[in-house]
Amino acid sequence: MNYYEADFIGLQEVVHNQLLYLKDSLPGYSFAGVGRDDGKEAGEYSCIFYRKDKYTVVEQSTFWLSPTPGVPSKGWDAALNRVCTYGLFKNNKTKKLVWVFNTHFDHMGKLARLESAKLIIKK
Repeated sequence: MNYYEADFIGLQEVVHNQLLYLKDSLPGYSFAGVGRDDGKEAGEYSCIFYRKDKYTVVEQSTFWLSPTPGVPSKGWDAALNRVCTYGLFKNNKTKKLVWVFNTHFDHMGKLARLESAKLIIKK
């Protein structure tokens, strides 16, 4: 990850101790995202790492892929809580803005995947 110096890296299934390791191992990056089970540190993250020397966060948030996206929750026929983390980033040099969304759809729920896609498009 450090070798390629990607501007943005979307990760899935990252638990908190792994997030701390990545944060220490990727000194040129900062991240956006929260744990899916409590909106803080519990459960897996669908986090976005970004080059902090190239981008400034204008807006960032995480929402749950469910009928109640503002609170930790499982949606429709999903087997697990699922989240989408997004950010609006400003390029420090060009001042152009870019949206980045990162998610991990449910592996079991067909309805959950369909409704999750609709929710992300709406966002």
